[in-house]
Amino acid sequence: MKLSSKITDKGVYLITEEGCLNSTTGAFRHIMVGFENLSRSFDLVFFFKTSSIDFGDISKQIVNQKASETKKNIKARNRSSKFKGSLKDFKLFLVNFIYLIPLLIKLKQEKPAFIYERAAYLTFYGLIVAKILKIPHFYEANGLQFQRMEKYYSSFFSPIIRWIEKKTYQNSTHVFFVGTYGKYWSLPKNNWSNIENGVEQEYVDYFQNHLKELEVELNFCFVAKLMPHQQPDLLIKAFREIKLNRPVNLYLIGEGLESIEKQLSTYINVVNLGFLNREVLKKELKRMHVGIIAGSPIFQSTMKIYDYAVSKCSVIAPNTYNLKYWYDDYFISFEDGNADDLSFRIQEVIDNKFDIVKKGENFYKLVKHKFTWESTYKNVLDQIIKNTYKIESITSK
Repeated sequence: MKLSSKITDKGVYLITEEGCLNSTTGAFRHIMVGFENLSRSFDLVFFFKTSSIDFGDISKQIVNQKASETKKNIKARNRSSKFKGSLKDFKLFLVNFIYLIPLLIKLKQEKPAFIYERAAYLTFYGLIVAKILKIPHFYEANGLQFQRMEKYYSSFFSPIIRWIEKKTYQNSTHVFFVGTYGKYWSLPKNNWSNIENGVEQEYVDYFQNHLKELEVELNFCFVAKLMPHQQPDLLIKAFREIKLNRPVNLYLIGEGLESIEKQLSTYINVVNLGFLNREVLKKELKRMHVGIIAGSPIFQSTMKIYDYAVSKCSVIAPNTYNLKYWYDDYFISFEDGNADDLSFRIQEVIDNKFDIVKKGENFYKLVKHKFTWESTYKNVLDQIIKNTYKIESITSK
């Protein structure tokens, strides 16, 4: 059975977190791609909390309003005491049992063959419903849920919540950890696998015949919606230390990058392109030579590495466990958190110590063969079918 073949059985794609439906986020993009790919093989029904919704008709206005409300709640949490934070967690724990019965009633009517759920903080009623219905349950887990919420407020229950998160993964049929968070949890049961993000086939095709031209002028680019874990200070310090013996440009692409532009504009020619939609982004990436990742959490998937690699840019990135695990020999690595080492690598590129055209071509080939969205979800689909129908893979039926 090929990936494009259709199974008549229903599956449920369950989302329980409002922020994931904000159409401007990476989470929404991942969910959208996952839903579309799994829908090729199953009659997939999209559920938000306890109700089915038409995934294709989600109102951006409502979604963005929800996202705005979430941001207000986060600010309020930052001002909360540890006691108030604990109270929030207790209420959220109880919500699992409030939502459990309505979801159970709905899914008894739907009669799905499995539940595929995006893991969320202190949320496990989807798993319980699957156990009651005696159907397989699959988690897609991106990040450490207990740790992510600790950034917003503190709680006396944090150690217990970490324990609950691990137990939910242990009791799921199979967990797909985005990045290498499977290494972090090291579950005793062999019911998990690491998966990566991916890139659209359209991007792969667009750059198929593109040849990078290495001219006198060298273009670096930094693509980001700026967050602290991307370590912008590291990038700033690194570029301040380089010696320019040829024309060099640094292109900033994304949101919140004005501070980098301001602090580096006297050291190097900085061009801040701001936020670009993906159609415009791919055109701009054609003239870039080197993409930079200054910082990334140790086990986290880094989506922008695909934009760099598929456009045949060489990549300079930290030697985190996740990046080394997936792309060890394909990028120029520097010691994680070390601005001097990052600066040294940038200087080596400027001084022609690397064949960056060849490195870019090799990285493109890797992504083309192993890291398209279709490749990622073929691995997911293999596990779903193996655990739902007790066969080895989608090609054996």
